Amino acid sequence: MSDTTVVIKTIGRKTLKAAIHSAKREGFDPLVISDGVNCHAFGEKFIKLGRKWGMYGGMVANVGAAMANTEYITFLDDDDV
Repeated sequence: MSDTTVVIKTIGRKTLKAAIHSAKREGFDPLVISDGVNCHAFGEKFIKLGRKWGMYGGMVANVGAAMANTEYITFLDDDDV
């Protein structure tokens, strides 16, 4: 287990898988947060919020930060690869 969680916010883009692999390559623990979009999390920790995309804004990142159980937290969008 890493000392850093990467909270990956997603709206279901095809680049999510690449974002997850990017975090893993750096040795981080990915935590995928969906802003109400159904998507496959590729076996990672996954949390789906219940509203439509765009309704939560920064709240998505805050939920991920609250769920992380590591010393450090960083953030990544699903298209930041």
